[in-house]
Amino acid sequence: MTAAPILPERHEWTVDDLGDLPKDLPYELIDGRLIVPSPTLLHQDMCVELLLALRMNCPTEYQVGIDLSMRVDRRNEPRPDVVAVRRGNADRSHEGGAHHPPERPARHRRGVIG
Repeated sequence: MTAAPILPERHEWTVDDLGDLPKDLPYELIDGRLIVPSPTLLHQDMCVELLLALRMNCPTEYQVGIDLSMRVDRRNEPRPDVVAVRRGNADRSHEGGAHHPPERPARHRRGVIG
């Protein structure tokens, strides 16, 4: 069992603060709040099923990925479980490895596909 990381205390987080986090820590930044998810086996299984369904049904100009950070603005960097991105934008990233806003995010845990 690994110990939970001790995170710096902040009233509000921005993308500039994310460099202070451990590199292997999964996180989401939503409205300036840092969220560290702890997915279950069922959750992971559903992500795989959604990934496979999207790969089979997405138009060819989209590439489907899993668990990628998407920088929206300074206070929001969600990490969709599954995302479909235009192939031309698939390699765009910022310094931390997160992608710019996707063309068509798909998040099953919040029921949003748009």
